Amino acid sequence: LRDTNLDRVIECFVDRELEVDGKKYATLLPVDTPVILAGYTEVNGTSQLVPVLEDASIDKLFPTASAVLAEMDLTLSRSAVVLTVEGRDDSIDDE
Repeated sequence: LRDTNLDRVIECFVDRELEVDGKKYATLLPVDTPVILAGYTEVNGTSQLVPVLEDASIDKLFPTASAVLAEMDLTLSRSAVVLTVEGRDDSIDDE
């Protein structure tokens, strides 16, 4: 899948294909793990995670997030649509 505005690509598997009003669509599953950067914000006395959506903020956080993930042999990418992580974190259990 290519984001032509940003010239970014995300590799995906086609999950399902469908047709609506004569136009074909597909649901896609990214090959790599999609991730979201989030920051802690106080809301009504509790700390909540809020997604970082602004490109300028992502640009500022990206080098540090990338370095932290690289320590675990993971690669953070500015893919189309969403950030992705390539590699496998063996500390996460599959259930």
